[in-house]
Amino acid sequence: MGKLHDTIISFGDSLRDSVVQAAATAASDARVVLSLGSTMSVSPANQLVTLGGGELVTCVRQRTSMDSVSKVCVRGDTDMLLAPVISLPNLCELIVLQLLRVCDHY
Repeated sequence: MGKLHDTIISFGDSLRDSVVQAAATAASDARVVLSLGSTMSVSPANQLVTLGGGELVTCVRQRTSMDSVSKVCVRGDTDMLLAPVISLPNLCELIVLQLLRVCDHY
């Protein structure tokens, strides 16, 4: 199983080309891309979630323009979704495996 990568992009932030390229490579290789707490409206980061053949899974409070390409949309607070994962580290792998199954058989 691959590594989980976390990054926060804010409006007005500049990204080094090397960071964008590394993120693009990781996104292209991913089977599942998680977008947590983001409306995915900041470019170029918002384009990363659709680069590869991986399925997009989102957790955000409101509807986004990316809902139509998301395989799974969870409406709610990311903290509430991730609290069990953080408290039980082995749960993270089980959740990712389940998401892979859902995305493969959706």
